[in-house]
Amino acid sequence: MPGICASIEARKMKKLIAALVLFLIPLVIAQEAEIDLNHFGFGKTPQEAKFTIHSTGKAPASNITLYVDGKEYKTFNVYIGEGKGFETSITLEPGHHLIEARSLEGAYDSVQVEVSSGTGGEYIPPKQPEDLSFARTNTFKVLVALLALIIVVVVWLLTRKQRMDLSP
Repeated sequence: MPGICASIEARKMKKLIAALVLFLIPLVIAQEAEIDLNHFGFGKTPQEAKFTIHSTGKAPASNITLYVDGKEYKTFNVYIGEGKGFETSITLEPGHHLIEARSLEGAYDSVQVEVSSGTGGEYIPPKQPEDLSFARTNTFKVLVALLALIIVVVVWLLTRKQRMDLSP
């Protein structure tokens, strides 16, 4: 009877480990779209504000909608992959404005812009998206999942009962 119990326990543990792996894999592989909205200057008039929008996540971003002070301004039917982006300009009334960008995938960024009523604008070159830290990469997520799996297997091996060898 002890052999049957150990066999049943081993099957239960295998099912538990398989369920854990199947649960962790989507979490590790899940990719999140992220965008970076950057105001980099003005056009020929200070009312023409220039922006870059870059995809900074591992997943691409698409259909970017710009909002000015909470109201939808313009939707760009674009598809931007990791590290890619585009430049656009919008015309704003003088004053302080909140510009927001949202993608179809849920990525979001915002920037505050002060538009003057003068006649000249200052051009500032677009900044490049910042590098992602290792902790935000998929490689890191896979390593964490593998480490968790190894820990589960080691704990299981250490806690399972040893079989007695009664053979002559």
